[in-house]
Amino acid sequence: MATLMMATMQGMTPEVYDAINRELNFPDEVPDGLLSHTAAEVEGGMQIVDVWESMDKFEAFMNDQLGPAAGRAGFEGGPVDQRQGEVRFRWSS
Repeated sequence: MATLMMATMQGMTPEVYDAINRELNFPDEVPDGLLSHTAAEVEGGMQIVDVWESMDKFEAFMNDQLGPAAGRAGFEGGPVDQRQGEVRFRWSS
């Protein structure tokens, strides 16, 4: 079942977000299992909303790719409000 991941990354700026994406070569190389990705600047950080094929694919990406890329980009992290749930409906044009 597809998984919806929503995270508010406190302290992340658009510049750091872009630097992390450069480290990942995203969107030219889409991580295995990522179906949809949206990011927006919000008060105090960035809001990320993804749909993944599975929780396992998301966790592998976090551990193997995103964590190291964020470190190389200089993001030391901040409070993260993360929520997840099973996708019941997905529409795309």
